[in-house]
Amino acid sequence: MVFRIYSGSLNRGIGFVELIVVIAMIAILTLIAFPYYKSIQENHALDMAASQIIQDIRKAQEYALSSRIDASGNFPVGGYGIYFNKTSNSTEYVIFADRATPSAPSGDKKRANNGTEDIETIKVEEGVKIQDLAQNAIHAIFLPPDPQVFLTNSSGSALVGTDAEIKVCLISNSSKCRVIKVNVAGLIWKD
Repeated sequence: MVFRIYSGSLNRGIGFVELIVVIAMIAILTLIAFPYYKSIQENHALDMAASQIIQDIRKAQEYALSSRIDASGNFPVGGYGIYFNKTSNSTEYVIFADRATPSAPSGDKKRANNGTEDIETIKVEEGVKIQDLAQNAIHAIFLPPDPQVFLTNSSGSALVGTDAEIKVCLISNSSKCRVIKVNVAGLIWKD
């Protein structure tokens, strides 16, 4: 058996034509993907905002169930809640410690207007706003140990129906929205 040794050069390199073809292919793929980039980015921001709101509602629920002590060193007798207001600033919402007495009528189940009960103010994702609520404002308050859930409007009156709806939409396109619902049993979901 005879082996031949190849004497030609294998280190030829990339030619100019091959380089131009690769650059053209990258440019074509970029031009195809570019129009969808903004839409994908907006949908991602909307999904992130809806998920963050759901997590923060659950955080207020967890604070109540774990008997978390507030800044004053006491457990808030009215439980913990989350407050959404579409009239004052539709890009923020508040987690608060409700210091109203548990035996108070449901009309007292709301965040203090002066902000003394506020624990944390949260901004929604950039480019997203809270566009629509069933009422001008919604309070979702969780009171242990059962847990009891109070869904009230801006005056503290119980919401009609069993679900509170929070609608978040893109600022640039108000037809792209996600709806978050909370019911009186404490279930939280995204439609």
